[in-house]
Amino acid sequence: MKKEVVSCAALGTCIVELQDRVGLRNVDVYEELEIGHSVYNDLKKG
Repeated sequence: MKKEVVSCAALGTCIVELQDRVGLRNVDVYEELEIGHSVYNDLKKG
């Protein structure tokens, strides 16, 4: 469970960093990844 939480936090950090660099909107990211809005927000929070 701990590895999963750390992995989600790291993935969320990477997604936010890339999103900021490229200038994507939240909706662009979660639709392209084919995940729901709430899952995307959970990833961003870590």
